[in-house]
Amino acid sequence: MNVSKSVAIRFLQGQEAAIAEVYSQYKNLLYFIISTYVNTKEDCEDVYQDVFVSILQKKNELKDPMKLHWYLCQTAKNKAINRLKETQRVVEPLEEGKIGETQHTRLSELLPFNLSDEERIVIGYRLCFGLSYQEISAITGAIIPTLKARYARAIKKTKEALK
Repeated sequence: MNVSKSVAIRFLQGQEAAIAEVYSQYKNLLYFIISTYVNTKEDCEDVYQDVFVSILQKKNELKDPMKLHWYLCQTAKNKAINRLKETQRVVEPLEEGKIGETQHTRLSELLPFNLSDEERIVIGYRLCFGLSYQEISAITGAIIPTLKARYARAIKKTKEALK
């Protein structure tokens, strides 16, 4: 998922081609992160745009181009949480620890087994995006042993369902 160092450097310099490349390569991962917090497709799209606007405005503050991956993921998470807080003031709050309905529907199509929302998230990050437990922990805030246990439970349930 990480872009090359040269692409990251050009991205931080504001080169159009590099911006377009990063934008397209990170779309699925960032949408996944964002949609775990917000409920609507429109909110996901708005937050995704906000992530890139924010990063490009602060690109001079990012000293190490190899941390672009982390910065994109953290910015997506923070902006999504902020959007969730904004929408919760207007509508009924979501139940604590539950992922958005849109994301739940998409994950249910991919993983039609009896998995909890937390198990679906860790499976999605590990299998769909190839993230390490450390990266998932940074995004979700869950500790690594908890993530490993959720992943193991999800794999066990999936194997049992396939028998």
